Amino acid sequence: MSLPLGIVMACGGTPLTPEEALTKRAESFNLEVDNENWLEAHKYLSPRAREVCKNGDFAFALEIGYRMLKGFIGIPEDEKFTSSILDVTVDGDIGFVYSELKHDGDVIKSSLGGDAGQAGRRWVYVDGEWWEGADRDVWASICEMRQ
Repeated sequence: MSLPLGIVMACGGTPLTPEEALTKRAESFNLEVDNENWLEAHKYLSPRAREVCKNGDFAFALEIGYRMLKGFIGIPEDEKFTSSILDVTVDGDIGFVYSELKHDGDVIKSSLGGDAGQAGRRWVYVDGEWWEGADRDVWASICEMRQ
């Protein structure tokens, strides 16, 4: 796998490993999600996912999902979650990012350890970039909420 020079070079010319490049990309995605910048977060979806999940549908679905989660656990709508990456694994052009979602320091959800069957968020390496790579059908069903 060959990474573009712009992504590869960091810290005085030291090439990033695939895990480091994915971590950096996933941290940027998480920051947009933490700030509830849904239209910006949409830009991290794989090109295939964006074909079936347009930005307005994505924003609507995530906004509703976050409002429901906040209501369910009793968090005011104007408060934010924070997420942190716990681990990243890469096998070729597929990576998994294991994170936890927190509110006020309390873990709301973790994709590492704890519950059996919990998996990391899937990412794919396409055209020289890491993309949030949930299956196209998954995003299609999520984004159909608006219709």
